[in-house]
This record gives sequence, C-alpha cells and structure tokens, in this order.
Amino acid sequence: MRRSLVPWVAWLAAIVVAVFAIADAWEAMRDGFTREAFGEALWRLLSVVFAVSGALILSYRPRNVVGWLLFGPAVATTVVDVIVSRYDGFVTPPEVVGPGLVAAMVVDNVSWMLVFFPLFHLLQVFPTGRVLTARWRPLVWFEALMVVVLTGLVAFNERIGPLEGGEWTITNPIGFIGAGVFESSYFLVAWTTGLVVVVLGGAASAVTRYRRSRGPERDQIKALLFAFSQFTFVYVITAFANEAWVTSGAVWDLIFLLSVVTIPVAVAVAVIRRGLFDIDVVIRKTLIYGVLTGLLIAIYAGSVFLVRNLLGDTLGESSLAVAASTLLVAALFSPLRSRVQSVINRRLFRRRYDADQVIGGFSQALRNFTDVAGISAELQGVVVYTLQPAAFGLWIRPTDNSHRDPV
Repeated sequence: MRRSLVPWVAWLAAIVVAVFAIADAWEAMRDGFTREAFGEALWRLLSVVFAVSGALILSYRPRNVVGWLLFGPAVATTVVDVIVSRYDGFVTPPEVVGPGLVAAMVVDNVSWMLVFFPLFHLLQVFPTGRVLTARWRPLVWFEALMVVVLTGLVAFNERIGPLEGGEWTITNPIGFIGAGVFESSYFLVAWTTGLVVVVLGGAASAVTRYRRSRGPERDQIKALLFAFSQFTFVYVITAFANEAWVTSGAVWDLIFLLSVVTIPVAVAVAVIRRGLFDIDVVIRKTLIYGVLTGLLIAIYAGSVFLVRNLLGDTLGESSLAVAASTLLVAALFSPLRSRVQSVINRRLFRRRYDADQVIGGFSQALRNFTDVAGISAELQGVVVYTLQPAAFGLWIRPTDNSHRDPV
C-alpha cells in the first residue's frame, strides 16, 4: 500500500468501527439503564478508542506496524458483532447449516485471539514496529503457531457452536477432531503454558529493550510498561478479590474499562511523542495513590470488622461502625500519604529522593553560611549532584557599579 494512502485507509476503518460500536451501544442501552447494559455499551465503545489510537499512529508513522496492531481488538469486536447477528437469538440449532454459518462460527470462536495476541505482540515490537533482535523472532513464530493450531482445532472440530450466548452446537461437515479436545487436560496444560511463554516473553523483550534504550525511546517504552502494569494490577484484583465486592455495581466495570483504555492511549501518545515528559510524574503519582488507596481500603474494612465484633450484634450492625471507620480513614490519609510517598521515592525513584534530601540539607546549611564564597561552593555542589550539568556558572548581582566576574 502506498504510504500516502495509509492514513486514509486507517481513518476510514476507524469510522466504520465507530459506526458499528455506537449502534451496538445504543442497542444495548435502548431497553433501559442496567448494569449489564451499561457494561456492554462501554465495551462496545472501547473498540473506538483502539481504532482512533491506531489511526493517529498511522497518520504520523504510516510504516509503523504498532498502529495496525491496535486495530486488532477494534476489528475483532466489530467483526464478531456482525457475525453473531447471523445466529443471535437462536435457542436451538439452525435447520440449515451452510458453509457461511460454519465459517462465521469459526471466526467467532477464534476472534478473541485478535483481541489479545496483537497486544502480546505489541510488547515485542514497540515502539519501532520491529523485534529487538533476530534472537526474538522464534517468539513471533511461536505466537503464529499458537494462532494456527487453535484455528485448526476449531475449524476441523466435529462440533461447533457460538462462542457466547448459545447452548447448542452443530455438526461440522469438515470436522474430524473429537469434540472433547478443548476439555482435555493435555490441551489445557499445553495452551496455558503457551500463553505464559508468550506473555512472559513479550514482557522480557520490552524490559530488555527498555534497559538498552536511551532518550525518547526509553520514555516510550516506559509509557507502555506503565500502561500494561496498571492493567495487570486491576486485572489481578478482578480475578482474585471477593466477587461480591468486585462486581457490586457498574463503577468497577468503568474502572476496569479505564485500565484497558490506558493501553491504546499510552501507546498512541508514546509513538507520537506528545507529553512524554510527564510520564515519570504520572507513574509516581499512580504508584503513590494506588498503594495509598489499597491501604485505606484495608484499614476501613478491618476497622469495620473489628468495631462490629467488639460492639456485638446490637450496635455493630448500625452506622456506628461505618462512621468510626470513615473518621479513622480521614485522620490517617495525610500521614499515610506522606509515608507512602517517602517510601516509594526512596525505593523506586532514588534520584529524586536523593535530590530532595540534598536540597533540604542545603536549605538547612544555608542558615549557617555568612560569606558569599561558602554559599557559592555549597550551591555548586547541590546543582552538580542533583542536575549533573556539563558546566556550572554562578553570577552574583553586584552591589555597586563595578564589574564582578562569575564565581
């Protein structure tokens, strides 16, 4: 494809994805606002963010494959919506089974790979669009092998049905693989192992590239790793936290969606190289307030539990426990924030912590100096340690009209 046509094709594809997504979101919310309808509408609109981010990247970097990788989840969601409409609402298997229906079900069953595998591959090729070195190419081949194997197992299975929303299956006219292959322990172990290899291999590739990179590329990879880290954090909470707490309302659906949205947005911003200077601040603030939020939630839940057990069933079930826990959390917010900020800066942002310590020490030492030479020497040491400049010069404003050389 000609380089000048790439942005036009990308934006046309993004518009098509947006039209289908908005239509599906409207259809989901048409019968009223419920948690299920709200979550479904949000997930439909998520594809728009991926498509627009991919189009932005291809507008600035037409030859960068990263833009097309972001289109994977968007296109997969749109294609599945179109395909599922062929048999949506069927309670029993269709009477007429043609090649088109079989092909649609095959695409439906493997479409989830178009959502996740482009993101796995993104870890290996970001931000240049190429693997780090030739030694990492076997991991790409392994990804392709997993996609081919799963597609073959689905396409040639004896029975095939909808991926979601259907309790029925049909006989595959070209199938010869046993229907129970996906429930086999051998397949589950092999497939899970393959996914772990792909994910850890991609993460190792990104970390290795980060350690070897310098300048803007290092900031780009830092933005990618931040996006995947916060998504992993939210996903782990979703998987292992108490189901009654995690799924209690549409708020958590929105939080999880925002964690996913961060990935395409961070990738687009990093490739276009806009706002990269803020990524360290964003990461530091996210870590501080993420840890602080977790601690406050644990303190709140623990205090409610203790108050209710100490006061018994009579007073424990009242609002006294909640009020006392709320007051405790409010009182601990500021000291906990200061403590968490100090620990994170000292452990993970050592240079900033050391710089803050040096500047604080200089402020204290400044009170003990009375001569200009001593202040100048101390200031020079602070600037050289914290900023590490190539050269240092200090001009002091003269008190008279005579010329004074720089110190």
